[in-house]
Amino acid sequence: MPDDVVLITARVDVQNSRLEISYIVWARDDESYVLVHESLFGDPSTPNLWANLDTALYKQFETESGRMLGIRGTAIDSGGHFTQSVYAFCKKNWGRRIFAIKGVGGDGKPIAGRPTKSNSLKCPLFPVGVDTGKDLVFARLRIQDVGPGYVHFSDQLNDEY
Repeated sequence: MPDDVVLITARVDVQNSRLEISYIVWARDDESYVLVHESLFGDPSTPNLWANLDTALYKQFETESGRMLGIRGTAIDSGGHFTQSVYAFCKKNWGRRIFAIKGVGGDGKPIAGRPTKSNSLKCPLFPVGVDTGKDLVFARLRIQDVGPGYVHFSDQLNDEY
């Protein structure tokens, strides 16, 4: 990682047979680097897969000068068939800034809304304005010059990513 990075975040998508994790490195002025993407295979209804995610989210990454950075925040999509598993993991790891999110469609919705705790586990759940977020991502992908808002992709990501 370049030395000018400030923090690392992770995003997790829950699938029927795995967890998909992307690690994003952030520099000043919202310049970002998609550093690593990995799949953790297993049944999301079992504790074993969530223990593997717990370990993965303790990873440290090294800058060019040797500075080590850990993950400062994680968003896990709670939509789908494993909502209760996501809530349980996020509630237990709230102090590590691991948050449950749920996409909300519609123009003008904020990228991140106020959390609610109206679910069965009283886990804070953040609504995410998916249309607003997609507009922002596509706008950043159109930026051609390295600098504010530019998105870098690691050479280690596969073509599908």
